[in-house]
Amino acid sequence: RQTVSQVEYVHRLAKIVILAAHHESMIFMGRGAQFLLPPERGVTVRLVAPRKWRIKRLAEQQACSEAHAEEQLDRIDDGRVDFVKRYYHRDVRDSHLYDLVINMEHATSASAAELITHACNLRFQS
Repeated sequence: RQTVSQVEYVHRLAKIVILAAHHESMIFMGRGAQFLLPPERGVTVRLVAPRKWRIKRLAEQQACSEAHAEEQLDRIDDGRVDFVKRYYHRDVRDSHLYDLVINMEHATSASAAELITHACNLRFQS
């Protein structure tokens, strides 16, 4: 069993993302992919929701208490913030890094997908 360091993981991830993006249109989710590609070649989206809503939803998905879900959510959020700050020197919570921010408390997956598709069409129709 071979393991790689997180630095090596990020280096390999960057190669894969760039290679995949050169071959065809792609959707990348997470891990700071928007910092690896030219901003003019994509649409960056952040999905957000109030903390209380996220805790309740995570507790339902994981069939656990809200207290446990809150602990998990803190670990997840802290990990995301730390990862992007460490490897891309950015604050993932900065709304200026995104073309579109969608509050999922007021959107369904389908309506969010429609908004994202519309943003892509607006950006790339010329």
